[in-house]
Amino acid sequence: MKKTLLLILVQILFCTLIFAGGIVPPRQDPDNPEWVKGEILVKFKDDVELQISSNRGILETGINSLNELNSKWQVSEMEKVFKTSEKRTETKTIKTYTGEIIEVPQLFNIYKMKIPDD
Repeated sequence: MKKTLLLILVQILFCTLIFAGGIVPPRQDPDNPEWVKGEILVKFKDDVELQISSNRGILETGINSLNELNSKWQVSEMEKVFKTSEKRTETKTIKTYTGEIIEVPQLFNIYKMKIPDD
C-alpha cells in the first residue's frame, strides 16, 4: 500500500514539474546559432536515393552534382542522422496547438557530412 502511494506521489510530482514548466528544454538563440566545425546536416528530397561509396577518399553518391560538391568540399564521411528511420509510404499529419494541420517530415533522408574543419 505504501509503495503504491509513493509511486502515485512521484508520478504526480513528475507531471506537475512537466506541465508547470519546471522541466524546460534548452532553447537556442536564433541570432547566435550553435554549430559544429567540420559537420554539415543535409536533408535530401524524399524521392532522392543515395548509393554511398568511397573512391580515393572522396564519397560518391550516384548523383553527379552531389559527387562534384563532395569532391570540392572534401567530404570524408556521410552517415544517416536517424539510422533506423525508413521511408514511409503514407503521409502522416499532426494538429498543432493552433489547430493547423501540418505534415510530419520524413527523417530517413537526413545525413551528416564531415568536411575539413577549415
